[in-house]
Amino acid sequence: RIWRILILLLAAWGIRRYLNALMGDRLSAQARLLATVFWVVNPYVIVAGSTTPILLPYALLPWTMLAFVRATRQPRSWQWPALFALGFFAQTGLNAGVVPFFQLLALPAHLVFARYVEGTGWRPLGRVLVRCGALSAAVSMYWLLPSLVASGTGAGIAVGTENPADV
Repeated sequence: RIWRILILLLAAWGIRRYLNALMGDRLSAQARLLATVFWVVNPYVIVAGSTTPILLPYALLPWTMLAFVRATRQPRSWQWPALFALGFFAQTGLNAGVVPFFQLLALPAHLVFARYVEGTGWRPLGRVLVRCGALSAAVSMYWLLPSLVASGTGAGIAVGTENPADV
């Protein structure tokens, strides 16, 4: 319970920092509070977030996105892509890294935001994406390689252990 509370506090702090970086003063204090509460107490967290492999990447998503936001705003810097990679690394490769990989789907949405709202060009955004990807792959190789090697056996195991109705 203490571990889960600590992870949820990390999630709350992260979403506050992310919203502040993304929206600045355009978001009222009440809206920030509501978004933070919803991030920490929502059906996904209540139902699926009872395990560390699900909850930890979820709590670290705002932190990785915060680093990505800063990286898109300073596209020549390696600091923010490195912090993005460390955030991705900290999400761990539990469950073969399925949750962190799904969370990468947030990146295209922010790229569109950075291009059309903030006016950053596609070329600098592409460089940021390559830097974040390369550094994330490098520091997460310890779980990426075993996951890729074992990917062929996952379907055979799932047939015997997963009930499609439950999934």
